[in-house]
Amino acid sequence: MPHNVYIDESVRNSYFLCAVAVSTSKTARLRSHLKKLRTAGQSAIHMQTETTARQAQIADAINSVSCKSLIVNVAMPRFADLAARKQALELACSHSLLQRAQLITLDSSNSITQDRQIIAKATSQKDLNFPHYRHMNSRHEPLLWLPDIIAWCYGRGGTWRDAVEPLVTEVIEI
Repeated sequence: MPHNVYIDESVRNSYFLCAVAVSTSKTARLRSHLKKLRTAGQSAIHMQTETTARQAQIADAINSVSCKSLIVNVAMPRFADLAARKQALELACSHSLLQRAQLITLDSSNSITQDRQIIAKATSQKDLNFPHYRHMNSRHEPLLWLPDIIAWCYGRGGTWRDAVEPLVTEVIEI
């Protein structure tokens, strides 16, 4: 089934890179669903800035979303954020979830140049036919909110992790 992948991260005691695959036939409906979760005046959902009550409401609202998620967990503190992102993205580049995607969208961050270098190197070394990818600001792509929500909840652990675990297909620990 054709799908697009959306990638974001969450940093706690570990670095969590989350790649979420959404069927291309469901992207418009899911975007609409996510937009309805915003509060008035809010341009995007970012779990770190939400109140606890809103975090719970959002986690509950995405529980039944139809998607597959890959989480790459890089143990900290032996890595700085950029080094952890490098390791996680290198590993994700060779994963079948990304390899079979039609389009990959990464959340814009201060690591765009590094991301491009990582993807170019990872795909050339393994002779991979990597899909088209782009960086976007999450204000402009609501589907980037999904990996933020999943990574944040997963990293938080406990009942937060339980809320998103049905959406997580695979976790890779580094």
